Amino acid sequence: MTIQPKSVRGRVRSDYLSEAAFFRDADSPVALVRVRHGAMRRHAHAFAELALVTGGEAWHTAGGGGRWVQAGDYFLIPAGRYHAYERTDGIELINILIRDCFFRRHGAALGKMKNGWRFGGPAAYSARPLESDAWSEALVLVGRIEEQIRRLSDGFAVMQEALLLELLILLGRWRAGRPARTDRLRDRIGRVLHEMDTHYAKPLAIPDLARRAGMSPRSFLRHFRGAVGLTPGSYLQRLRVSRACGLLRSTDQTAAEVGAACGLADPAYFGRIFRRATGVAPGAYRRRFRE
Repeated sequence: MTIQPKSVRGRVRSDYLSEAAFFRDADSPVALVRVRHGAMRRHAHAFAELALVTGGEAWHTAGGGGRWVQAGDYFLIPAGRYHAYERTDGIELINILIRDCFFRRHGAALGKMKNGWRFGGPAAYSARPLESDAWSEALVLVGRIEEQIRRLSDGFAVMQEALLLELLILLGRWRAGRPARTDRLRDRIGRVLHEMDTHYAKPLAIPDLARRAGMSPRSFLRHFRGAVGLTPGSYLQRLRVSRACGLLRSTDQTAAEVGAACGLADPAYFGRIFRRATGVAPGAYRRRFRE
């Protein structure tokens, strides 16, 4: 992906993507990029981006907010809005890039839809993932847009706009539907997972995590286990051991230092937990990857 820097107050911004790197023709209102990546650093671009998640999951941040996204989700990032992908797990996306000229022509009409798209505001996420029928319909439209971009046949710009309008209307109607209770719960648990993934080295109490999810501790424990398959304590323990494995492979810190950095400050307890999870002591684990 080519990055075209943007100058801001005399400095060059390498995290700002221009249209020139993506749009095949000066008249084309749409570009399309299929991506599969890990974490993607904070960036913005001179065009809006409609993202359809086709696989995996990630924590997506935009502006001051964020959301856990996974296959079936879709969201719109306005032009100039900085965003990033964190805590990714095999995230796969179809990114439909949309020039401002499209919104000048059609933004007002699309905005009048029930719970319509707000193209100049914060990131607009789907209320619920697409079900199979709607997802199949959306992918057909994506394929037709992609074909118009590839061929650039006579009238391609008008056809691209027509197909994009149809796609946005389809997604907008689906987005206007009332979110299922399970999807609201998923988003709450996603916020907690992000909190744990970010602050795993700190003490994390169940009441604080439950408050983050907007639930009572009892409800939180039930819903967390239903969503993740583990208790919060077991998930946090696995997370800390996973981070410790990474430090043992990549640094020369002692086992005690690694344990402390991962929230397991008692060396004896860290060794016991690590051996239970991996089958070997921290020192033996390191030697295995250094031989």
